[in-house]
Amino acid sequence: MDADGPEGEWMERLEKLLSQGAALRVRTIIVEGSHLDPAVLQRMQNKHNYTVLRLDQHDERRFITRQGWDAYSPSGTFARLDRFRDKHAESERARCKYSPRARGLLPMGDNVSRLELEDEWFGVRAMRHVFRIKPGTTEQGWMTILQPVIRCSYPGQYVLTLDTEDELLPPMKKPSPGGFRSPERQHWKQRHGAPESPTPLDAVGNGTF
Repeated sequence: MDADGPEGEWMERLEKLLSQGAALRVRTIIVEGSHLDPAVLQRMQNKHNYTVLRLDQHDERRFITRQGWDAYSPSGTFARLDRFRDKHAESERARCKYSPRARGLLPMGDNVSRLELEDEWFGVRAMRHVFRIKPGTTEQGWMTILQPVIRCSYPGQYVLTLDTEDELLPPMKKPSPGGFRSPERQHWKQRHGAPESPTPLDAVGNGTF
């Protein structure tokens, strides 16, 4: 859905059909965030069980190179997104053309930044870098998420899918037998107090940067 205006109305009509029990199953939706209603997105996520991903289009906090690194971070790294939190604070609250419209709510009206409402995901199928909206996000949280990331820039673009986290993310690779003896593995074990035989998830830590 990308028609520069009516997307919010279309999403509202779709959500009503789902709520009314229509014989309808939409597995995946891609929509531009023009005039989306935070309450509708909140219901799509929490009532209809959609996993919601925000594409990094129009989010200029990272610039992923062809080699897969972030050009805005020190070479060969992904620096924390909150390192320039103060410089983004004004734009997170500014009302502009593409700010979401909701009764009695303002972007960051609860002083909770999008930094606390989203996770960065790398390697979701063919998408190298996306933001996953955390499950259980409130209507106020959606008000903040739907705000343009860069001051008065363009609206975000979203994927809503019934696919689960396990279906979206690639399976974890088990460490090879020799991998337990690598210096990198030993240092990681010291930092995390990891067991000698980790599960596949333990093998890469918690995925944060």
